[in-house]
Amino acid sequence: MSIRRVVVRLHGSLVQSVGKREVVLLLRNNEDIGKIVERLGLDEQENLMFMIGDKVVYEDYVPRDGDVIDIYPLSFGG
Repeated sequence: MSIRRVVVRLHGSLVQSVGKREVVLLLRNNEDIGKIVERLGLDEQENLMFMIGDKVVYEDYVPRDGDVIDIYPLSFGG
């Protein structure tokens, strides 16, 4: 079983939703970004953007040990 440690940094309204700006998680096996969203209790219907460094990643991305994942809410306005 592969265990990976990742840091999740939340931005905007997500800080209030989770109650923290930064969370350290241990991931097992093939847990992906979608599983992280679920574990943090974020609304899966909300439009979110995921970044590692300067690269956009998607919910099916399986983070590597040591990744720092930034999660941003996407707002739409008129």
